[in-house]
Amino acid sequence: MKNFFKYLTASCLGTILAFGAIFFFFFLMAVSSAPSETVSSGSTLHIKLDEIITELGGNVDQSGLTFEVIDNIGLNDIKSSIRAAATDRKINGLLIETQFPSIGQSTALSIYEAIKDFKESGKPIMAYGEYFSQNGYLFASLADSLAINPTGMMDIRGFGMLIPYFGELVKKIGAKVDVYYAGQYKSAIEPYYRTSSSPQNDYQSKEFLRDFQDQWISHIVENRNITAEDLEQIISDGTIVTAKVAMEYGLADKLMYRKDFDKMLKNAVDRKKVKYIDLSDYISLTGSVQSSSSDKIAVVHMEGTILNAGDQKGLISTEVYSKVFDRLMKKDDVKAVVLRVNSGGGDALVSDILWDRVEELKSAGKYVVASFGDYAASGGYYIACGADEIVSMPNTLTGSIGVFAMIPDLSGTFSENLGIHFDSIGTGANTFMYSTMVPRNDAQNRKLQANTEMTYQLFLDRVAAGRNRTKEEIHQVAQGRVWSGDDAVEAGLVDTIGDLDLALNLAAKGAGYDDDFKVLTYPVIETTFYEELLKSIGEMENVKAVLGLKKPKILNQKILDMVELISEKQLATPQCRLPFVLEVH
Repeated sequence: MKNFFKYLTASCLGTILAFGAIFFFFFLMAVSSAPSETVSSGSTLHIKLDEIITELGGNVDQSGLTFEVIDNIGLNDIKSSIRAAATDRKINGLLIETQFPSIGQSTALSIYEAIKDFKESGKPIMAYGEYFSQNGYLFASLADSLAINPTGMMDIRGFGMLIPYFGELVKKIGAKVDVYYAGQYKSAIEPYYRTSSSPQNDYQSKEFLRDFQDQWISHIVENRNITAEDLEQIISDGTIVTAKVAMEYGLADKLMYRKDFDKMLKNAVDRKKVKYIDLSDYISLTGSVQSSSSDKIAVVHMEGTILNAGDQKGLISTEVYSKVFDRLMKKDDVKAVVLRVNSGGGDALVSDILWDRVEELKSAGKYVVASFGDYAASGGYYIACGADEIVSMPNTLTGSIGVFAMIPDLSGTFSENLGIHFDSIGTGANTFMYSTMVPRNDAQNRKLQANTEMTYQLFLDRVAAGRNRTKEEIHQVAQGRVWSGDDAVEAGLVDTIGDLDLALNLAAKGAGYDDDFKVLTYPVIETTFYEELLKSIGEMENVKAVLGLKKPKILNQKILDMVELISEKQLATPQCRLPFVLEVH
C-alpha cells in the first residue's frame, strides 16, 4: 500500500508536469508568432474580410467540443481602424482583396462608407481579385485601380433567396406540423408545412430585394464608369461577367496576374518592397482612441438570437443583458444609451423582459437611441421599439412585427414506419398538449392559437406606445411584414436613416452633451482561458497542420441553428423571429 501511494503520487506529478510543459510550449510559440509591437513605416493596409464579422470582436461562442479556431473581428473596430489609417503616416495605401466576404448588407455598407472616408485622404487604394462576389465588388469598386485575373469573373446576378421547403418530406415520413401564427406575412414557419413560398412572403421578399439591388447599383455607378441601365441589363440578361466583359463595361481597369499586380502596387506606393499589414493585426496594434470627457454614452450591442440561454456569447439572453442594464442603472454619469441591435428576433418572453429593461432606463432619465445593423426584426425590433429615437441603415431588414409557434407531431412517423405507439396517461386534459408524440385536438389547437394572438396583441401595444401611434396604425404595417430600412421610415417604424455614428450624435444631443463624449461599450467580452489557449494553438502553423484545424464552416452553424429552431422547447412557446437569414447571391 505504501508503494501504491508513492507510485500514484509520482504518476500524477508526472502528468501535471507534462501538461505544464505543453502549456508552456504553447505559450512560447504563441508569443513568438505574435505580430510586431508597432506598425512599420510605409505599410499598406491589407483588407480581405474573410473572418467572421460581428458587431463586437470576440462575440462568437467557441465550443468546447472542437479544436476549430474562430477568427473574429468587430465591425466597430474595422470601421475605426480604416478611418484611423487615413491619417496614420505609417500607412501609405490600401489593398482590397475582398472576394467572398460573408456579411450582411448593412455591415457591408458600413465598411464601404469607412473605405470611402479613407479615399478622401488621397492615399492610393488598389483592388485585386480572381473572383468577386457582389459584396466583394462593392468594396473593390472604390479602388483607384481595380485589377482582375485574366481568367477571373465577377458574380453580378442580382439579389435572391433560396429557401428549402420540407412540407412534402414531412408528409412522406408520416409526420405533421401544427403551426400557430399572427400576421399574414409571418413566414418563418412556412418551410415546415408548405412546398413553396406564400404569396405574401413572395411579395415582401421581392420588395426588399429590389431595394438592395437598387442601392448596390447606385454605389457601383457612383464609383465606376458604367450606367445603371447597363448594370440592370447585365443582371436581367444573366450576362457572365468574365474578366474581358468586366473590362468592356468599365467594371475593371486592368487584367493581370497577381505577380504583375504586386509590381504595379510597388509603383503606386513608391516602395521597392510592399509591406502589408493585415487589418486584424492593425486593429490589435492601434486599438481605439477614447475621449477623456466626463460625458458618457453607453453603447449596448444586442446581437444574435434572443434566447434564454445563459451567458453564451453571440446570443441575447436575460442573464447577460440584465447585468448590463443593472450596471447602467447605477451609472449616474451615463445620461444616454444607444441600443445597437443586430438580431432577427427569438423568444417572445425574453424580448418583452428586455423591452421592460429599456423602459426602466428611460424612466431613470437616460436618453435612449436605437441603432439598427443587418437585422432589427421581430424580437429585435420589439426590444428597441420604445427608444426615444430609432436610426436604421437603408438596407437593414426590420419590422416583422408578428408571432408564431410550431409543434411537430411525430406520432405518425413512429407508428407507421417503426411500429412504435404511444399511450398517454395523464391527470389533465392538456397534460401532453406540447408533446411531439401525442396529436393535439381542435380545442388544444385553439388554445395555442389564442396564446399566439395574445402575444401579437401585446407586441402591437408595445410598438404603438413606443412609436406614439394607434394600435390599428401599427397593425397596418405589422402582420409580420419585413421592411428595408428605407421603407421602414415611410412606414413610421424608423425615424431616420444613418449609422451608429449618427445614433451616437443623436444620443449626445438628447443628453445635452456637446460633440465630445466618451463611449462605453457593453457587454464586455471576456476571453476564457480555453479560448486564449485555442487561439495560441491556432497561431502555430505546425500544430494547426497536425490537428487539422480549420476555420468553421458558416453552413455548419446554420444547420445547428436550424436544429435549435425546430426543437420542441424553442418552438412551443411564442416566437418573434425573422422568417429567414438573408444570403446574397
